[in-house]
Amino acid sequence: MLGGRFKKKGKGEVPAVSTASLPDIIFMLLFFFMVTTVMKQNDPLVKVAAPKADQVQKLENKSLVSYIYIGVPNKGQFGKLPRIQLNDAFADPD
Repeated sequence: MLGGRFKKKGKGEVPAVSTASLPDIIFMLLFFFMVTTVMKQNDPLVKVAAPKADQVQKLENKSLVSYIYIGVPNKGQFGKLPRIQLNDAFADPD
């Protein structure tokens, strides 16, 4: 009859977690957020109270869009009277 003895290898330590795939996951998340993020092109320099939209239509060519904001300037250096902002610059009514 054979002796059924098993040797214990000491403490049963848990091996370290492999971080080999961590750079792949980071770059995949970075790529996802770069593709899905929309950059804001114009910052309003005036206080704007935007109306609620009841109909939405997709634009075919966004390069033809001009942004027009009318209101009191956010910063005091532009005065306190209402101004017209076309894209990123103030304009005169003339």
